[in-house]
Amino acid sequence: MRCQPAGILEKYAVRIERLSRGNVFLSADPASGTLLSPVGAAQSARLLLKRVSPAARSRISLLLENLFARPPAAPALIDLALALEASAAGERPSAAIRRSRVRFQGTDGIRGKIGRGRSELRLFFRKGVVVPRLFAAAAAAFIELALKNRTPSLKVAVAEDGRDYFSGRSFAKAVMAAIRSRGCTPVDLGILPTPLVPVYCALNGVRAGIVLTASHNPADQNGVKFFLDGRKILPDGKVSDYAITALAFDMLAKRQRFRPAAGTSVMRGPEACGLAAAAARAALAGKTAHIRRRGLAFIVDTAHGAYSRCAACAMETLGLPFEIINSDMSGADINRGSGVAVIEGSETFHPRDAAAPEIVRRLRSAPPGTLGIALDGDGDRGFVLVPSPGGAVSVLDGDRLSFLAAKYLVRRHGASGVFAGTVESDLALFSAVAADLALPVRLACVGDKYLSSTPAASSQLIGEETSGHVVIPLTLLGTRKKILAGNGLLSALLGAEALAWLAGEKPLHSAVQPYAPGVMKTFYVYFVDKSRLRRSSPAWNAIVGAVHDALQDAVAASELPASAHASERLFRDDRDMLYIELKDGGRIIGAVFTRASGTEDKIAVYARGVRDFEKPVLRVAHAAASAAGMLRDPRKPEAKAQEVLSSSWGGAVVSVPSAHAALAAAGFRMSPPAVDALLFAMLKQGIIKGVR
Repeated sequence: MRCQPAGILEKYAVRIERLSRGNVFLSADPASGTLLSPVGAAQSARLLLKRVSPAARSRISLLLENLFARPPAAPALIDLALALEASAAGERPSAAIRRSRVRFQGTDGIRGKIGRGRSELRLFFRKGVVVPRLFAAAAAAFIELALKNRTPSLKVAVAEDGRDYFSGRSFAKAVMAAIRSRGCTPVDLGILPTPLVPVYCALNGVRAGIVLTASHNPADQNGVKFFLDGRKILPDGKVSDYAITALAFDMLAKRQRFRPAAGTSVMRGPEACGLAAAAARAALAGKTAHIRRRGLAFIVDTAHGAYSRCAACAMETLGLPFEIINSDMSGADINRGSGVAVIEGSETFHPRDAAAPEIVRRLRSAPPGTLGIALDGDGDRGFVLVPSPGGAVSVLDGDRLSFLAAKYLVRRHGASGVFAGTVESDLALFSAVAADLALPVRLACVGDKYLSSTPAASSQLIGEETSGHVVIPLTLLGTRKKILAGNGLLSALLGAEALAWLAGEKPLHSAVQPYAPGVMKTFYVYFVDKSRLRRSSPAWNAIVGAVHDALQDAVAASELPASAHASERLFRDDRDMLYIELKDGGRIIGAVFTRASGTEDKIAVYARGVRDFEKPVLRVAHAAASAAGMLRDPRKPEAKAQEVLSSSWGGAVVSVPSAHAALAAAGFRMSPPAVDALLFAMLKQGIIKGVR
């Protein structure tokens, strides 16, 4: 007997085909790598039956009729099963369709573990694995969309952070072939920090840029970021994440090849040093006087990444004393034990910290007046490290750096504008900016694209993320083009200048806390099934329930007044972030929010709040994090490997050779970068104390 979904899909086959000609595609299961088509109705019906409830199946006709009447304005790939479940849960059909669009991209481009295989879509959706053809299809889709939307015949800047460069450049070659397949010219910039790609584009009249990078992620992963007119693309729009995914998915499902068009070739771009120098001159002209007055020197940790080849050029251009560390490059060591990745989340390294990273150890023995700058693999994030006489080293993260920079620019240079931060930022930071600097503030979703690419960004003085993205508008000498891209090295140097100015005649370490901080703690769950964290899902409801129960416990323990309550806040740009505000009457005293990382295989639960309410805010966050533990996927090899190491080294410092030996003895075959990534995840979760 023919199942009902098959009959309905066959009935609508012609109209579904018409949608696909308009670049609106339907899939019963994107992980299958297939699209709904006239010849595949039976297969699609079987996939739907596996994924949707009986109540959801009954809504197929209603949902499809709504889609035919009001199709998306831009290309889109719609997960029909998710749309049906959302509709069955009570969402309007149009809203269910919108939130069930599929995109490869996370917070910052496409990322995944480097792998091999021909089933690109299955590998990506089921295992989080990326292969060169996936990036090639995404690049081809990006170029097609740019050409259709009044971008003239293109040169396309292509850069990378080094992880692909030393292993045959399979990803770079695939992307450049895809660009040529669309009749365009790739400009090969080689290894170049991400923020210097918009600089090259502005100086050379190139509108499109592609960067192969997984940023701060371990070396066993790679990714790709897209720029148009100097800004990262957003999820929605004619040239957007959803549109790129739709076209690329269609290309891959149809096994399209990306052969270079006749007459096209690869251009060689300029050396990185010139671009680094140009950016440094534009960003810091007249803004290093206090660094010079105090005679400051810098130790710059380039994390074996893209700035390794050109940080020296920027520092020499500015005439600042420096030493570069972790600058040797092999592609396999990017971010390993170095840079922002190992420092993030630490406010202070104490003298007896056994697992302190190299830059901290160097600073302890460096001459007085030496500061540290830690970057990430692609150079768009940066921290400043400030040593104290007793051996402690303070970390200035994005929150502190941005406040220092804003205060310096407002008070010293008469600047004005909006101060934008993300939900990850310290709530006390926004209060301090408004009270001390009288600047308007804006709260954005996680991702520097929301600080640089939205219409609101045009009025910004600074946009910042706690993680070290600090976006300060940059106008290059000789051009009128404003660049909005986080540059870890330059924002760190501006922060150091602001610190020296604010400290005056006092020691630098006296000014490392420029505002009274609030509650900031983050709990991580790695190796998860992110698809289970969706609005109204069982996991979502469990976390909400845990928050409300913990809030009532806090009231019962007299940690909060009886008037305290919790309310969900919806962010349009991140609808599957569970953001719960904790309030006393109309006053916000804290926020506990849960979101799936768009760049790593993890779920994070964040606690942010007023210092006076630290205990109840952390109580609620602990409860949410405990509930979020259900999202860990025990089927994943990494989760199983984590269990093996936890049983032997939980709460201890782990040596890398011992971890390799234990995993090999347990039958795990993991590469050195994969073991590094596993140990890093365990460290972030607090399962182990350190790695040596």
